[in-house]
Amino acid sequence: MLNRRELVKAAAGTSLVAALGPAFAAQAAQNSSPAPREPGVDMSHECTVADPEHYHLEFENEYVRVIRCRIPGRDKVKMHNHPFGSVIIFMTDQNLHQTLENGKTEEAHNKAGHVLWGNGSQSQHMGVNVTDQLYEYIRVDVKAALPKRA
Repeated sequence: MLNRRELVKAAAGTSLVAALGPAFAAQAAQNSSPAPREPGVDMSHECTVADPEHYHLEFENEYVRVIRCRIPGRDKVKMHNHPFGSVIIFMTDQNLHQTLENGKTEEAHNKAGHVLWGNGSQSQHMGVNVTDQLYEYIRVDVKAALPKRA
């Protein structure tokens, strides 16, 4: 099993499935689904649907979705959301200017290797990579971690 540093190094610029080995690749091929459909969840603005140029579904089964986001320097992602709670693993430094659907703006900064939990939300946002460097992260959506409904 790879430790975090080895996983980050192995996964940089390659498929996450390939980095985790043949057994995982076979499992991914067996369980992946190209169309994001979740009962009771509006997936119409989900990141891989709204902006497939930047968000790629690497793996999916009944429990999780693994998404890789790659934003080239100075590039902008389209308005989207992340409906599931997620573990986010920063592969590179994050220096992002985000605009929320209500028009408010905020800055997001994290260091490569940092791992955090992100609450899911149907709220949308867009972002701009404010550096000349590629920004990349891996998001592990936990399907059971849906935001509480009011």
